[in-house]
Amino acid sequence: MEFVPENMYNMNEKGFMMGKGERCKVICRRGRKNPRLTHDGSGEWVTVIEAVSASGIVLPPMLINKGEVYYMS
Repeated sequence: MEFVPENMYNMNEKGFMMGKGERCKVICRRGRKNPRLTHDGSGEWVTVIEAVSASGIVLPPMLINKGEVYYMS
């Protein structure tokens, strides 16, 4: 079996929280190295998946949004 560059792809996935781009202040104890910023969980996540072949072929990005209905079967 021979591997050709047209059939080898690198994929990357990145998630974004929609509507949470504003600046904010974090209140914590003095001297704390890495304060944690929390949110209420009301934001909606969007996932973007991209793929590029070793020969330079770029596939259109796939966007994954929140679904309306989920069936368990």
